[in-house]
Amino acid sequence: MSAGMDDPHLKQIYLENRLTRFERLLKDVRDRSHQIIAEARHFRPDFQCELQIPPDAQTMLDKKKMYNGINIHFPLIWEDGVKWLLRVRQAQDGYPPAEIQQSVTNSEITVLCILNRNNISVPNAWYENKRGYNEGDLHYFFYEYLEGRALRLPKKGVDGLWKPGVRMRHIINQYAKFQIQVSDHPIPARLIGSPSFFPDIGAEAELRVGPLVNFHCLNRLEAPYFLGPFRNNQERYLAQIDLALSHIADGYICQNATLDGYLFHLQLKELVSNCSVLMEQPEEVYIKHADDKGDQFMGDENDNLTGVIDWEWAYVTTKSEAFTAPIFCFWSIKYFVGDNILSPAEEILIEEYGRLGRHDLADCVGNGKIYQRLSHIGTFDQSIWNQRSILDIFEKFKPAGFKPPRWVGKKWRVYLIDRYKMDGNLERLMLREGWDQGKEAAEVAREREDIRAETMKEYPELDLTADQEKDQQRAQRAVERRAAKAKRKATG
Repeated sequence: MSAGMDDPHLKQIYLENRLTRFERLLKDVRDRSHQIIAEARHFRPDFQCELQIPPDAQTMLDKKKMYNGINIHFPLIWEDGVKWLLRVRQAQDGYPPAEIQQSVTNSEITVLCILNRNNISVPNAWYENKRGYNEGDLHYFFYEYLEGRALRLPKKGVDGLWKPGVRMRHIINQYAKFQIQVSDHPIPARLIGSPSFFPDIGAEAELRVGPLVNFHCLNRLEAPYFLGPFRNNQERYLAQIDLALSHIADGYICQNATLDGYLFHLQLKELVSNCSVLMEQPEEVYIKHADDKGDQFMGDENDNLTGVIDWEWAYVTTKSEAFTAPIFCFWSIKYFVGDNILSPAEEILIEEYGRLGRHDLADCVGNGKIYQRLSHIGTFDQSIWNQRSILDIFEKFKPAGFKPPRWVGKKWRVYLIDRYKMDGNLERLMLREGWDQGKEAAEVAREREDIRAETMKEYPELDLTADQEKDQQRAQRAVERRAAKAKRKATG
C-alpha cells in the first residue's frame, strides 16, 4: 500500500477494491481447481495433491504472506510431503493484456529452469504447455516451495545497509557467492532481451532471446508491446528513450513535469548516443534479476542464503550490466542527492568478490553507476534524475561544446530548448506548458549580466574578457551561493 495513503476514506476504498479483486480471483481458482490439480499431477502422476484455497477474500487479505503487488500464492501439498505453490498473476478486466501476462510468465519460467538446472538456489517451475494462457484473467504456473524466511535487510540503524556490520557483511558475502554461481553459467547468445524456450520447456527445447519484457512504462500501448531484442545496450537505451519521449509528448508519463521530463530525455539521448561503453557487443550474455531490492532473498536462522525468488522480468544482458551492484546495495541518500560514489554496501560487495577471487565481478560493481542511473529511463524525478549525477556519469562521453547547467532550472531549460529546437514535439510542449523561450532567454541573459557585474565587484582582479572561464564560473557560483543564502534568510 502506498505510504502516502493516510486518508482513512481512501484506505478503505483501496481495501474494498482489493477484496473485490481477490473475490473474483478466488472464484476463478475454485472453478478451475480440478483442472489445476490435473495439470499438477501431469508432472507427478504417481502422487495425489491438495490445492489449499482460503474460504473467503477477507481470510486471504489477512494472510499477507500469500500475496504481493504482482502475484498470489496458493499452497499445493503432495501426499508425500512435497510442497509446491500455485503462482497466480494478479489481473483485472483484461489488464494487463494476455500477451503481456504470457510473455512475463514464459520469461520467468525460462529463467528459473535455466538456473535450477545449473544447481543454483532458485525455485523450480512447471507449467502445462498445452493449456496456454488465454483463459480470462487467470494466469498461473507451479512453483517449488523454498524453505526459509525472507531475510531482513534494513537500511538504517545498527548493522543496516547504510552502516553495514557483521550480519550485513555476511549477507552480502552470501549474495556474492550466489552471483558467482550465476556468472559461471553464461547464456550462449549475443542479444539483450528476455529468454524463452522454443517451442516449449522440454529438454530438447531451443533457448531464444526475444523482446525485453519490461515492468516499467517503457512498453508500447498496443501489441507488440515489448521492445527488442537488442545487439547492445546503446541500441536498447536509445529505443527506450525514444519510446519515453513519445509517451511524454502524448501525456502518458512525466505529467507533473512534462517539459522538463522531455528535455531531460533529449539530453539523455545525446549522451547515450556518444557513449562508447554502451556499444559493447556481447559474445555471451548473463541473467540479471530485474527487481533486486533485497526482499527476494530467502534464508535460514543463521542468515545463510537458501534461495532467491521473484524472477519475473529477469532478462539477459552484458556481463558489465548483469553484475552491477543490486538495488539494495546502491539505494541510499547519497545516490538520491546525485552522488555517484560507491555506497558502503557496494564497497563490501567489491571486497567480497575480490576475496573470492572474482576481480572481474568487482570491476562490474565499481563501474556500474551508468547502468544504475539509466535504469530510471521513462521517469523524471529530480531525486533520481539528478542533473549533476548524469553529467558526471557521462563526463568522458559528452560531445564537444556540450555544457548544460548542472542544475535543472530556467537556465537549463533555455540552454536545452535552444540546443534541441529542431525537435518535432518541443514547440508543442512549450505551448502546452506556457513557456516563452524568447522571454525566458532574455531574463537569463539579464541575470547573467547581473552576476557578472556582482562578480567584478567582489573579485575586481578577474579579467572576465580573458580565457579564465573556470575561475569565472567558480567566482560566479560563490556569488550565487551567497545570494541564495541571503534570500533564504530574508524569507525566514
